[in-house]
Amino acid sequence: MARFPQPQAKRGSQKWIQELINDKPEILNSKIRSALNFSEEEDVQWLSPLKSDGYAEYRDQTFLNLLNVKLEKMPLAQFWPKGGPQWDALGKSSSGKLLLVEAKSHISELISTLHAEDERSVKKIQKSLKETKRYLNSKAHIEWSQCFY
Repeated sequence: MARFPQPQAKRGSQKWIQELINDKPEILNSKIRSALNFSEEEDVQWLSPLKSDGYAEYRDQTFLNLLNVKLEKMPLAQFWPKGGPQWDALGKSSSGKLLLVEAKSHISELISTLHAEDERSVKKIQKSLKETKRYLNSKAHIEWSQCFY
């Protein structure tokens, strides 16, 4: 199972996302409503990292199960290699919108590149990024596995 209990964080983005979700979710929900143009009635139920769940973070099929998402077109394992992103926070809005959060506390944390070493994993990731680019009709000529991956 891809559930990873975490300690109560002492600093950084992990500390702040844990505190917001467990102690002050209304602050985070308000910012999300504003940034994503959700209605005032739209509420978010946070599913992780909950103190009652050991501040667990989730990845792979387990994060989809937690959000109650069924992939009908393609199984996750066919789209992305095992050991994919471990989400800092997962939530679901009252209208069913999904929130997958990768928390950052410094701009420098945003700069990242693909670190997969297994050639099959690299090929699967690159293929999936190209498919996603095509699906979104992105005209950007930037390589999505570089710089802000």
